[in-house]
Amino acid sequence: QRAMVAIAEPIDGPYVGRFRKLARRLSVALVFGMAERRGRRDVYNTALFIDASGQIRGVYNKMQFAEGYDKSWYFNRLGKKIRAFDTPLGRCGMLICNDRWNPVLARTLALDGARFICIPSYGSKSKAQDEAVLARARENGIPVVLSNVGRNLIISKGEIVALDARSDAVTIAEIDIPAPYRPDAARLHERRFLAERPAMMKQRLRKTLKGPKKYREKARHGGRPPKPRQRTMTVHDHTTEGGFQPRVAVDAAAAAAPMTPNVG
Repeated sequence: QRAMVAIAEPIDGPYVGRFRKLARRLSVALVFGMAERRGRRDVYNTALFIDASGQIRGVYNKMQFAEGYDKSWYFNRLGKKIRAFDTPLGRCGMLICNDRWNPVLARTLALDGARFICIPSYGSKSKAQDEAVLARARENGIPVVLSNVGRNLIISKGEIVALDARSDAVTIAEIDIPAPYRPDAARLHERRFLAERPAMMKQRLRKTLKGPKKYREKARHGGRPPKPRQRTMTVHDHTTEGGFQPRVAVDAAAAAAPMTPNVG
């Protein structure tokens, strides 16, 4: 930890200054990670977005430690907030390394208006990592760009458009950044859905009336057919310093009943 504190710098230090000059010289936007020092001993795992003019557009502190790491090692502080930010390319969100396993973090960025997510990383290079990043992109319908040591991944429209898993390399691909969210378009879609609901409900009622006799009698009188006994499952996401550890509890009283999915 002393070695990490020794190399860590504040954001206004020379390390970030070199990247700002590089962005201006190359006229490109840069996303990168650093050990950010605040005060004498607080060290954050921090990512920055610098635009082509050298301006810092976004700063993000990693929200969860890597699995198996004690907070006294390497980085000893976690971020307390996560927000998307505006850039010349559109509204952007950033995650760092182990954050990619947490769907809530990516979802929070998307709900905050992020049209794409950048993930600088120094860790796992497994197929499971690729699948997790692909899931984050598909869940939120936005492109995701992951830069890792020896493995880069670019996803657009829910598909992998570039993957370099051999060694450190520059990976290039074109992505389609979706248009900003339009409330008026959403309301129009909802109006169309509501207009179609009467026909949909009539069709569903006809299917119900054609069902078994015990269900037909209930449906005709406005009641609901009895539900088959189900095995209920409760999923708890226990947040630890290593991320989410899902635990599933099964209702013992209904453990012998067949599993029936609830669709709603």
